[in-house]
Amino acid sequence: MQFLFKLFMSIMISNTLVHARKNESKVHVEKENSEREREREKSEDFDAEEAELLREERELEEKVFYRVGCILLTLIKTFKAAFLPFLDELSSYLMPMTGKDKTAQGRSACVNIFNKLVEECNESALKYYNICLPFLLDSSNNENPVLRENALYGLRLCAKYGGFVFKPFIGEALSRINVVITHLHALAPENEQAYHDAVFALGQICQFHRESIDSTQIIPAWLNCLLIRGNMVVHDQLCSMVERSDRELLGPKYEHFPKNLSVFAEVISISEPIDARLSCSFVPDINILNSNSYILSSKEVLCTGKDLATEEMKSRMINPLRNLQKTVPAATWASAWSLLLPQQEMELESILSHKEDANLSSVQSGAKLGGRKGRKLKGRRQKLILRK
Repeated sequence: MQFLFKLFMSIMISNTLVHARKNESKVHVEKENSEREREREKSEDFDAEEAELLREERELEEKVFYRVGCILLTLIKTFKAAFLPFLDELSSYLMPMTGKDKTAQGRSACVNIFNKLVEECNESALKYYNICLPFLLDSSNNENPVLRENALYGLRLCAKYGGFVFKPFIGEALSRINVVITHLHALAPENEQAYHDAVFALGQICQFHRESIDSTQIIPAWLNCLLIRGNMVVHDQLCSMVERSDRELLGPKYEHFPKNLSVFAEVISISEPIDARLSCSFVPDINILNSNSYILSSKEVLCTGKDLATEEMKSRMINPLRNLQKTVPAATWASAWSLLLPQQEMELESILSHKEDANLSSVQSGAKLGGRKGRKLKGRRQKLILRK
């Protein structure tokens, strides 16, 4: 009933606007309205009362568009590709709302509509990419955090579902993602979600478009962004790559193994949140010189280690670690192991020393006991590091 009411109200408002301007195109009307607003603001008669009226008009426009946006999202989710012919008829009304002279809220609503198209319609939405992706890319570096987050979320959807249509946009997508990831205040509260969305989008590009990027540079850059709190999909992707011994992820000479071990240790650990001064990941700096050239550097940022993986995912990480014990050079393993925190060392020692079908939770509980079992584990440390 609430949906029908919103639909009815929006149709009534839209019909009123259309009837009043039936001989004008929507684009022309939008342009005319913007020009009229600018003229009113510059007018000598423009005062506080006029400014208040103008503000109320803009708020009303935003509310109407928000309601229309909610209806469109529901229709797309419900009818999927069957709704696209009707959406095409509305496109001339929607596209003007993507203009830079429009509010961030209105532009964000347009981004959400396109994101829903990509997510629900998949291949049927490919025809909209060339029109909407440039707007998405531009919005991904917008100052407004909500618009920026929604646009980056859209980029990761496009990377997943866009196939060959997304390929021409990969270079600019990497550049836009780089701006977000390397921002000086990337993990400030107002920027954190955008950072997470950017890392997720980068991972999707690595997964679905590896042949179109310099994977030997980009994949390690993505790895250095982990951990990502609250985004288990990213860590599941990492686990899958380690399971198949991904060469770009580990490095030709296992030079990236220490970071892999660090992430696994943090994800598997069930200890209390570690001191933020000690728990950190790295933000890569991907300076794009040309389509095939990247320079990497790193800077430390803080993370908390919460909400990293399901128990099933943690259990999946054990066997790849056991396999890596057999293949990673002893010196590299020992060097990586020495970088772990004491609690992480104890838990991994306990896990790797048990038989393969051991229950992860019970093993970790044993590792956390401070008595004889814990001291015995410590005594086997050198043997575990050097491997039999």
